[in-house]
Amino acid sequence: MLFFYEALREDNNALANTLKSGIYSTPAGRFEQKEIKKYGFTHRRTNGNFTYINTSQEISIKAQFDWVEPFSEGMAAVKMGYKWGYIDKTGKLIARLQFDTAEPFSEGLALVKINNKYGYIDKTAKLIIAFQFDDAKSFSSGMAAVKIADKWGYIDKKSKIMIPAQFDDAKSFAEDLAAVEIANKWGCIDKMGQTKIKF
Repeated sequence: MLFFYEALREDNNALANTLKSGIYSTPAGRFEQKEIKKYGFTHRRTNGNFTYINTSQEISIKAQFDWVEPFSEGMAAVKMGYKWGYIDKTGKLIARLQFDTAEPFSEGLALVKINNKYGYIDKTAKLIIAFQFDDAKSFSSGMAAVKIADKWGYIDKKSKIMIPAQFDDAKSFAEDLAAVEIANKWGCIDKMGQTKIKF
C-alpha cells in the first residue's frame, strides 16, 4: 500500500486508525529466505504446483511445471526453471525446454525467443522461421508483425517480407486490417501495405 505520510493525519487520523486496526496491527515477523525460495520460480525448483484439469475438474496432467499457459491449437507453453517448452494434451513434451519466451500457437506456428532473437516453430518443435527478428508478434490472418532493427514490417509463413519494415510499431492483423504507428501517429493498413485509415 502506498500513501503520503500527511494523509495519515487527515480527518482526525482516519487513515492511521484504519491501518492500525488491520494488517499493520501485527509486527512484520521474521524474514525467512527458505519461504521465499519455496514459492519462487528458480532453477532449484523442479516440481511446481501447476497442473491441468478437464471440464470435470479431474487432474489430466500431473503437476510438474513452474508455470503453465492455456492450451491453444492443442499445445500449451510450459516453464520449468528459466526455460519454456510445449506439451500436448497428454502432457508429452514436444521439445526440450529451451526457449526464453514462448507464445501460444496461432495458425500452426508459435513465436519463440532464444538469445534475444525471435523465430517460429511448428507443432513438432521444428524451426520454421529462423531466429532473426528483434521482436515479433504471433501470426494472424496469415501474416506476422516483425521488428528488424528499429522498424516493424510483416512477413508470411515462409518468412517472405510482405510489407517492408517501416513502422515505429505494429499490431497483428484482424479483419484484414492492422494498426501501425509512424511518428507517434496511428493508422491502419491492409495486407498490401496500403493505408486504409489515415495516421
